Amino acid sequence: MATNLYFRRQALETLLGGKSVLDAPKLSVRDLEWANRFVESYGYHWEDSEDQNLIYSYYRQAAAFLQTLFPEEEGKFPPEIFDANQLGDVRKLLVYASSRNPDLKNIQKWSCAMLKVMHVTFHLNSDLYAAFESDIRSQILGPIKERIYQDQVQNRVYLNSLTSDERVRIHKLEIKPKKNQTSAVIKLLAKRRLVAMNILDRVGVRIVTRNTFDIFQSIRFLTNESLVCYPHAIVNESANSVYPTNLFLEAMDGLRSKNMMASEKEINEVLEKKLVDHQERAEYKDKDNVFTDANYKFVKFISRKLIRVKTEREGKKETIKFFYPFEVQIMDYPTYINNMRGPLSHEEYKKRQTRAARLRLLHLPDQGVSETID
Repeated sequence: MATNLYFRRQALETLLGGKSVLDAPKLSVRDLEWANRFVESYGYHWEDSEDQNLIYSYYRQAAAFLQTLFPEEEGKFPPEIFDANQLGDVRKLLVYASSRNPDLKNIQKWSCAMLKVMHVTFHLNSDLYAAFESDIRSQILGPIKERIYQDQVQNRVYLNSLTSDERVRIHKLEIKPKKNQTSAVIKLLAKRRLVAMNILDRVGVRIVTRNTFDIFQSIRFLTNESLVCYPHAIVNESANSVYPTNLFLEAMDGLRSKNMMASEKEINEVLEKKLVDHQERAEYKDKDNVFTDANYKFVKFISRKLIRVKTEREGKKETIKFFYPFEVQIMDYPTYINNMRGPLSHEEYKKRQTRAARLRLLHLPDQGVSETID
């Protein structure tokens, strides 16, 4: 018997070479029989009506997503795959995406793009967040909201302790809005090293302080109030481009050693002078993100919280426990205002992400986007 020398290139490049299937220009599915095996391997059963309905639902979502993402292609999308009636069996997308026939080049290209969007959608809707969104958000954000005190008389906002007299006056606190499906799909397509289970900022808050000192006071408040447990931090996700931690701690040590009863104004003046005098020793913590403008300044960290979900299985009550990440961004008000303008704005950030997603879907090179997006 002859030795089988055929190895599926994509399987090896993905499993061993670290090349995402989202970067594959083609599949290798010969016919509907192979397509059915692919679907089974993916985790779904074509004969199961519930699975089949879900697959068709994600197909329709993907078609609508592509038509929105590529408005300039209106009237040019191949009806063989964008018209559900003409397509018929959605498994044909796998066969079309594998075609080497030059006459089917356009159909092959858009079939690949369609499957990439469907792949991302499957994973987004099959993780812990999709199953327990309400519990996750309430258990992470609820305790934070409880500690926001608004003084209506003086029109001030505070982080206010429930157990002590500690409070930090801030400018505002924003709850990160729920990321819609389109935004999440674009993010996963744009960032080449990101997978659904590693989206760490679905839940989060942004604290806008009055000054630099209050940034660090806010962090102290969050840890003192057990809103953030620093051993649960995902340290490689931390960023600090506002004020170097080492110089801040040195400045605080210096003030304490002099037993100074300094005002916040004096403290911020000390911090400014410290930075000017010791700029060469400043230890910032940068986290590369090709879509974030280099001038965007903020403090950011990701921590995790133990989530408890009460459930019942086979008549027995039990509690499911798992850690879930959340993001905290902190910046002072002048920085916040500057970040909201021009190329630093969130709108510009999303435009850069969308451009990268478009290029990746059609397997086009991009000279402006690094392959090492983190």
